[in-house]
Amino acid sequence: MSRIDIHTKLLQFGKDNGIKQVYFCPPDNAHIKYPCIVYNVKDNRLFSADNKAGYFNFVQYEATIITEDVDSDLHYKLADSFKYGSVRNTFIQDNLMHYVVSIYDHK
Repeated sequence: MSRIDIHTKLLQFGKDNGIKQVYFCPPDNAHIKYPCIVYNVKDNRLFSADNKAGYFNFVQYEATIITEDVDSDLHYKLADSFKYGSVRNTFIQDNLMHYVVSIYDHK
């Protein structure tokens, strides 16, 4: 799955769950509207096997749902909407809830 495919899937998830904005690595000065999803590439791992480089390529994305809703369960729904998804962290910053989900995808 390419980053564009991930973006499309996040847009659809947002549309289905009342989140209108999805941002990929927004700049610090971006005017962000909440609730939203902010995501970026976290890690890229290349596994080798049978003396072949690039046997398995795993890309990890980190998606953060940012909302005012302290009782949101969207992070669980987001993790469940991907084959390899897991809830990583929850924190409060600037009076907003941040729900961090790791999304793993292989190429």
